[in-house]
Amino acid sequence: ELANAGEQLNSLRQTFCTELLTELQPLAQSILGMGKLSLEYRRGWTQDLTLLDVLRRDFVLDRQQGHTRHGPQRADFMLRVDGRAVSESVSRGQQKLLVSALVLAQARLFHQRQGRRCTLLIDDLPAELDSQSRLRIMQSLAEQPVQLLITAIEPDILPITAWPEANIFRLMNGAVQAGCDVV
Repeated sequence: ELANAGEQLNSLRQTFCTELLTELQPLAQSILGMGKLSLEYRRGWTQDLTLLDVLRRDFVLDRQQGHTRHGPQRADFMLRVDGRAVSESVSRGQQKLLVSALVLAQARLFHQRQGRRCTLLIDDLPAELDSQSRLRIMQSLAEQPVQLLITAIEPDILPITAWPEANIFRLMNGAVQAGCDVV
């Protein structure tokens, strides 16, 4: 039963990763101007065996260790830009933008599949981003089918002028103040 469910989950994840990359590539290009993006999905067990075969092969050792060492719980994915791992090829600011693009791509897929909008909380968006990057991410966010809650230590550097419906709240002395202007 575990092996069958794991194989099904793996198949769903592979499909999701393919669809996610389709949404992610144009977002990453518009937000970051990145080259060719690829997403490598790793299923959590060797490619040349079924999960059932791996579980049978490793049963005795897994039981001794008290956990299953292979399976969908070990799945992972790696993003690459022009063939190089993102962790080795982009700055922290670019990583932040890429993670934002990844979240937006997931929100787009959710909207396509469910017909509903996501609510996203983005914590301290301006941190580690230059003014051009802030502008590009805010423009991209404005085009998405999402409701946004954005926190910022320095809200005055967020380019929100394109969002007339934006509401700004401040937290001062433990109290939330509504209807504040960005100074």
